[in-house]
Amino acid sequence: MESFEYNPNEENLYNCKDLVILVFFSKCSANSYLMKKPILNIARDNQSKIKLYITDIDKSVDLTASFGIREVPTILLFKNGWIVDRIDGVVGKKELSNKINKFL
Repeated sequence: MESFEYNPNEENLYNCKDLVILVFFSKCSANSYLMKKPILNIARDNQSKIKLYITDIDKSVDLTASFGIREVPTILLFKNGWIVDRIDGVVGKKELSNKINKFL
C-alpha cells in the first residue's frame, strides 16, 4: 500500500500539526514521474511525521489554480497550517530530503 492520499480537502492541509506535503503532478509529465519515487520514499521513511497528498492537476483544476501552480511537479510543504516551503520542478533527492527534513 502506498503511503499517500489523493486530493486533500482544506481541513487536511490547514489543521494538521504534522508536516503536510502536497504534490501537484501530471500523468503527462516525465518530470512528475522522476520525482515520484524519492517523494514516496521520504514519506514512507517518515510516515509517523508526514502526511502526503498527491493531486493530478488535470483532475483538480480549482485546487491547482488556488495555489498558482504553473509547473509540475510542484511540492508544497505545510507546517501548522502554513506553507513553509515550495519546490517547483525537478530537484535532486538530497535537496528534496534536506528541504523536507528541516521541517520534521
